[in-house]
This record gives sequence, C-alpha cells and structure tokens, in this order.
Amino acid sequence: MSIGSGNLGHSLDASYKDSGILLVSHSSAVVAINKTTHAVSTVHADHAVKSFSQHSSGEAFWVQSTGKTYHGDSRDWVNPDVQFFNAAGARFFTRGLSYGAEFYKARLHAVGYH
Repeated sequence: MSIGSGNLGHSLDASYKDSGILLVSHSSAVVAINKTTHAVSTVHADHAVKSFSQHSSGEAFWVQSTGKTYHGDSRDWVNPDVQFFNAAGARFFTRGLSYGAEFYKARLHAVGYH
C-alpha cells in the first residue's frame, strides 16, 4: 500500500460514516484506505490538507493550509477558517472565529466509536 511517492502524511482519522476505511490527508490529496484490502482511493484531490474528518451523516470538514501568513507571524501552514462539506462531498460553508484564531488541525471525536 502506498499513498504516493513524495507525499508527506498530515493526518490519519477514522471515518464515522464507514468503519471499513481510514482517512489520510497528505501533500496532494485526502485518501481513503480500505482497512481490509488496503486499497487507496482519492476522496479530495486538494493539496496541503492538514486534517479531514467525516461525520456519520457523510458531512465532513477539513483544515487546509493557505500558504499565507496571518497576524505578522511566519506560519504559512494554518488557516483562519475550517471548510465544511455536505454529505455529497461538495463545499458547503466555512467557519472561523471572530477573534482571529488560526487552525492547523480540526477533528471529530465520538467516544462511543472508539
């Protein structure tokens, strides 16, 4: 199994929609890894996604670095917003915090799943 030569892994998360897969974000995509067959399929072909989580409804969210800096610092691997997707996988809305927070990772956690 390979997530692609030269791809740096960013996160490994459970899918709350499909317990048979793991969700991995890396340098150039978000992929699903089948836990039985180890088959890898692309969920989103977007670069620099730092974390990706999927709810049991199929709705999802991610943090993707923008390559920009905020508040005069040098961190270009953050984002002031979290991107949300509907159950069909289409971009739905973004949400940030009014006081200027910067996100690196965002995760869904359900104690009953683990």
